[in-house]
Amino acid sequence: MALVLALCVVVARAAPAQGGMRPSPALLALLAEFDRMAALPLWPGFEPRRTPLAIYDGTHTWLVRHPSPPDGYLPVRGRSDIVVAGGRQAEVTSNSSATIGGVPTATVMPSPPGSDARHRAGVAIHEAFHVFQRARHQAWQANEVDFFTYPHTDAANLAGRRREYALLRLALATRDSAGAACHAFIALLERDTRYRTLGAAGVAYERLGELNEGLATYVQMRAIGAPDAEAVPDSTLPPDGVRAQLYLGGPAWGRLLDRFARGWRDTLERRDSLTLDGLLMRALLRTSTERPNCGLGAARWAAIDSAAARDAAGLVRSLAADGERFLARAGWRIVIDASRSPIFPAGFDPLNVRRVSERNVLHTRFVELANGQGRLHVVGRGALTESAGAHPMFSGARTVTIAGLDAEPVVRDSAGTTLVTADGVTARFARATVAREGQVVRVTLAPPSP
Repeated sequence: MALVLALCVVVARAAPAQGGMRPSPALLALLAEFDRMAALPLWPGFEPRRTPLAIYDGTHTWLVRHPSPPDGYLPVRGRSDIVVAGGRQAEVTSNSSATIGGVPTATVMPSPPGSDARHRAGVAIHEAFHVFQRARHQAWQANEVDFFTYPHTDAANLAGRRREYALLRLALATRDSAGAACHAFIALLERDTRYRTLGAAGVAYERLGELNEGLATYVQMRAIGAPDAEAVPDSTLPPDGVRAQLYLGGPAWGRLLDRFARGWRDTLERRDSLTLDGLLMRALLRTSTERPNCGLGAARWAAIDSAAARDAAGLVRSLAADGERFLARAGWRIVIDASRSPIFPAGFDPLNVRRVSERNVLHTRFVELANGQGRLHVVGRGALTESAGAHPMFSGARTVTIAGLDAEPVVRDSAGTTLVTADGVTARFARATVAREGQVVRVTLAPPSP
């Protein structure tokens, strides 16, 4: 799922939908697979067919089993449960969920080339499960504020994450129960050791993310019948890949719980304050985990430590270089000087951000920042923010730089409000002043009114 906190998108241009259109064979195949999967016992109380789907196929948006379609959707031939609208409707921004016509709806975007109906339907199941989660378990969401302070460049934490994941995969691959339990138990001990120094915010980010994205992926893999090798693939976790690890951790913990803790899904559904690793620890404490030669071995342990130290140091250099490359872009640029009146996040795409230094965050796709004087909206291009306080994002930004613009930004003033526009950029602020310095358009915000 693309975790987009807020987006303002232009509806894709396409031929308008015509009444009496027929759904494509690909769409019908996806829905047939979805309905087949929906009949499986995926999760207690989860009935995927009760969640409407909005599927964008690259040309039209198809709304499936929606109780009150908004204006603009038309009936289709042969399916009374489907309506269609031309183009990508504004609510459909990613594989995610959105409120459409007042109803929580799973949204699905076009799949990569070569993706079959089974895997496309699995994505729809994943997003429908998120709708179920939001209705039943609102606490199962990581706080994206904590992502920005997560210790991505800490070599010891990275090594611990990698050892934990390797041990979970080893446990899943071990056929005898005692051996599998032993590997899983060592993974839990590794996590416990790491969590003693990670800090409460980092621990919560991981555990809640596993309950959110991890469980949705677990249900998705269960729906498509994925083997362990597909559900929990061999992967060297990148230093800044903690969010991706949440997707991998859910199926790993879930499949081990299937093996050692019968009824765990019902238990978690009733008591949603529990954690996946906590449930597995409780189950394993009732199981013999003693087995000779259990674990990764000294040589592999040392190799993981060495690689983590190298990769963490490389990430520090890479992040700094990303910031430098962005600022070195040729062309026009807009600089918002908000040092006297910081602007705060109103929306950003958490899958496309890089904290390039202690105070600077590079948004590579989308960010929206605002205060009482106005708003800055950047989509489809990069923006570098400099923090006004301790938190790199949520203390507000004192400066924002949008570099590499091909054309000169357009500046307009009307009734005390300044509007600056460029490709993918809209800045509108009251009482701002604008100065040009070569190819730099500097917008200086006034202090707040007394």
